[in-house]
Amino acid sequence: MYAKGGTSQFSGRKNPSGRCRFDRRYENFLKKYLMNGIDKNVVLLELGVGEMTPSIIKLPFWEMTYKNEKVFYACLNQKKSSAPEHIKDKGIYIAGDLAETLRDLKENIARKEM
Repeated sequence: MYAKGGTSQFSGRKNPSGRCRFDRRYENFLKKYLMNGIDKNVVLLELGVGEMTPSIIKLPFWEMTYKNEKVFYACLNQKKSSAPEHIKDKGIYIAGDLAETLRDLKENIARKEM
């Protein structure tokens, strides 16, 4: 899940075990919500992730979606793509500008709350 002893681009600080705080938080999230059986629905939201390093976010998200009945995968990216066959019914791809799409989503939610 992470490179031991590496520094995170987010925190840049290692804890005594040699892991970044960001890595530990991610590992705790995985254990709490995805690895120990979950009773709530979880959406894995991938925002603007490219195809250069799929093993970091995309492939783990696909695997977690496939292995967990209550997990749904949503990907928002500028380039059109599609979910792999094994999670087609548990995922959605939205092609478009991230800022515009999130603004539209916020407006739709606000209208529904009225």
